[in-house]
Amino acid sequence: MNVHTGTAALSDLERFGLTVHPVDGTHEHLGRRHRTKVRISIDPAAPLGPSMIVGIGEGEARRLMPLSPFEATTMVDELVARGLLVGNERLRHTVEHLLARLSEIYSELALRSLTVDPAVVSEAGYCIDAASLDYGHRPPHAGKAKAHKDVGGRDNVGVQPRPHGRPPLAR
Repeated sequence: MNVHTGTAALSDLERFGLTVHPVDGTHEHLGRRHRTKVRISIDPAAPLGPSMIVGIGEGEARRLMPLSPFEATTMVDELVARGLLVGNERLRHTVEHLLARLSEIYSELALRSLTVDPAVVSEAGYCIDAASLDYGHRPPHAGKAKAHKDVGGRDNVGVQPRPHGRPPLAR
């Protein structure tokens, strides 16, 4: 089983440009206005097919995967209509972006399941504090990278080329 949790899962999400738990352990960069904890999961075994489930407090909203930007917007509309999320435009945009991006990552990595619990969202952005990614295959970045040091390719960009018997180019 290829399940990544803890720092491994956060590192996987960070590689895709998502904001994960800060080193200092605080969320000061998110400010105080409308800060909300959310749970996001993608359940491949849902009755109607793979679905994204967003929970805030005791309430939740569900949509079938993959999630388009329009469906992310309607999901946020549902959360606002149920009184689970403040209708602030900047907060709505932040949550819509996060949902659409998680859907893209789920599809791109061909994951079995994805769970983000919790993520903190606010007008100023979001931060994923904990996650779990279940790969149906070997993760694309699994294993140790080979150490390349000045052996060709792009690693030797700063090395001066050898002339191979030709005179250097005139400047």
